[in-house]
Amino acid sequence: MTKKKRNEAIIRVKHMEEVFDLLQAGVNADPPIIDETFLKTLMEYYTNGQWLKDYELDERGYLPADLKRGVLSEDGVYNLLDDIRQYQTPHHVVTDDDSELKPKSAIPGNKPWDSSSNQ
Repeated sequence: MTKKKRNEAIIRVKHMEEVFDLLQAGVNADPPIIDETFLKTLMEYYTNGQWLKDYELDERGYLPADLKRGVLSEDGVYNLLDDIRQYQTPHHVVTDDDSELKPKSAIPGNKPWDSSSNQ
């Protein structure tokens, strides 16, 4: 694995961890608020094969031991998505119009690990 690929993986996992944490915070809010764009971002990451690649990198020891990695927990993502399914109603969903409330790194489409997308 090249140093560049390793660094991209670390940045990607940090980014997805932030998305995961923000969705978890939304589920735990009273009332629960589910951010639609964060949900799409997490679902894409989890289902397009990138989650598995990052998981395998972690299993092989390529990711730093001190990297926060809850998003790489299969049970964690599954449980969060199951919790979200319980609360998916129109009044619990935040749309793209609320993007100014989001940290830049957590806005879908912003891929800080991909140097070609930040030009």
